[in-house]
Amino acid sequence: MNTILVAGSGFSTSGPDWVRRHGTGHRLPPHELLPGRWLRRHRDAGAEAVLAVHCVGSLQLGLEPGRLVVPDDVLDLTGLPYAESGGPLLHVAFDVPFCPRLRQALLEAARGWPRGCVDGGVYAETRGPRLESRAEIRFLAGHADVVGMTAAREASAARELGLCYASLCVVANHATGVARGEAPATARDIVARMEAWAPEVTRIAEAAVRVVDGNGSAGKCPCADAAGPADVSAPWSGAKR
Repeated sequence: MNTILVAGSGFSTSGPDWVRRHGTGHRLPPHELLPGRWLRRHRDAGAEAVLAVHCVGSLQLGLEPGRLVVPDDVLDLTGLPYAESGGPLLHVAFDVPFCPRLRQALLEAARGWPRGCVDGGVYAETRGPRLESRAEIRFLAGHADVVGMTAAREASAARELGLCYASLCVVANHATGVARGEAPATARDIVARMEAWAPEVTRIAEAAVRVVDGNGSAGKCPCADAAGPADVSAPWSGAKR
């Protein structure tokens, strides 16, 4: 399986196998990203799977900074597009947003992480680029475990493109108000923590890629066939008005 690695905030890795979702120098804000565009480009170049690293805030007191999370569900509250218009109308199944095989590879690679890795959880995506308000965090905490600005739309675009996709979330901070008496983390705090953990997180992600790439073709995974039965444009193309 041909797998690409994706990273964002505070992640200094720049190897040939890594894609920087925010561009060089972190120039592209999350609400302006259109993941379907660059994911399609990589798929057309031969990519079959995507392992993405995400910097997240914790919505739960017991989920402390430094923990890793491999989420198994998403909550997209952005209302933002994730793919370019003009293609076939797809209603893809999304009850399992993340590829189970890629999730398992990440969990296996992260076993030695000293701060622990959580199997499962809900990733809530907000628009950004600002951080969330206390009221927003109180609402989200009842429905999700971590909060970020990119994974849900990336997962949606990947599913429509028939790409396997999974996320390795690095908890950089408690979201504002989660830990009483704790000062809210600033963007610089978050970037500094991600930079400190980046070498080991890089090792984990790249180890997961070796597991995935050693397990054969993506054709054996249902992710690759998700778009086929989801295309409802063809049956209606000849319909009379």
